[in-house]
Amino acid sequence: IKEEIVKDFGEVTIPEKWEDVTLKQYQELQRLVEANADKEEKGIDKYEILSIFIGKTVKEIKEMPMTFVDKLMSRLTFMNEPPKFEPKNELKINQKRYKINYENEMSVGEYEAVMTIINADRFNLAALLAVLCREVVSETYDPMTKKTYVLTEQFSSFFSNVKFDERVKLFENMKLVEALPLITFFFNARSNIETIFSKLFEGGEGSGRQICSAYREFGKQWQFTKMVFQAADNVPSEV
Repeated sequence: IKEEIVKDFGEVTIPEKWEDVTLKQYQELQRLVEANADKEEKGIDKYEILSIFIGKTVKEIKEMPMTFVDKLMSRLTFMNEPPKFEPKNELKINQKRYKINYENEMSVGEYEAVMTIINADRFNLAALLAVLCREVVSETYDPMTKKTYVLTEQFSSFFSNVKFDERVKLFENMKLVEALPLITFFFNARSNIETIFSKLFEGGEGSGRQICSAYREFGKQWQFTKMVFQAADNVPSEV
């Protein structure tokens, strides 16, 4: 992050690389892009883009010296190349682990919360993560199955009423480079599900035919699967 000082306007902080950008800034940028989707010839107002990254209004920016604004804009050249990340379903913030525990069947409350968020604002990725990526409370190794079982905090009315808003802010303020692996995990989950359980889809969508031995395992995770499919259709896939 680069800090610049301009007379009469004080200190201005601006990102110089994707690693400096927060998830909240990225969400605002996505909303701005969609709002200007029909303005291909004119493009997006550069002052609106700059406003997102420096926390100043467009009016305030237009009152700044032109040379200073041009200098700030030159810091945003990193946006010419999209960030690339490997998907993952876990991260650590302030020494606490958060995980998308996709191995467990989704509760009705989780599913309804996710779909409500997507229908209200498909760019609200922080809220989506707040529901799906919850704090790890315990981890147990089973020597019989040789598997490690992870338990995340329960999505309950207490979580929704007390913890949810705070968790959204936590994810909004995290760096984009930390959030993207979780978001891309979402989209990869869809393609992986289609590949692993490909035989289930041979009978056509909605056929419901039990045509392979993986059907039982697939059924256990159906709620998560259905949510991934719907989310992947509604949330922007280009990150």
